[in-house]
Amino acid sequence: MSSDEEENNDGKARFEAERDKVLSEIPQALKDKFGTIGFCTVEDDDDETKVYYQPVLIVNPFEVPPKPVRDIYWMDMFT
Repeated sequence: MSSDEEENNDGKARFEAERDKVLSEIPQALKDKFGTIGFCTVEDDDDETKVYYQPVLIVNPFEVPPKPVRDIYWMDMFT
């Protein structure tokens, strides 16, 4: 096995360990909602008294690209 293959295997093992750890810490009730479409309230930037609804998709953090969704937004909210 070449050093590149060993590096890839090590990286894959680290990723899978992190994925399994993070997913084990998420409550099952939330994991059951992965893939669900919903709505959340959002305040208007110019007028905080105005509130409107915006669609959201509840996602598994490991089913989206790492940057920016998982590594920046999702993990910051999770940790």
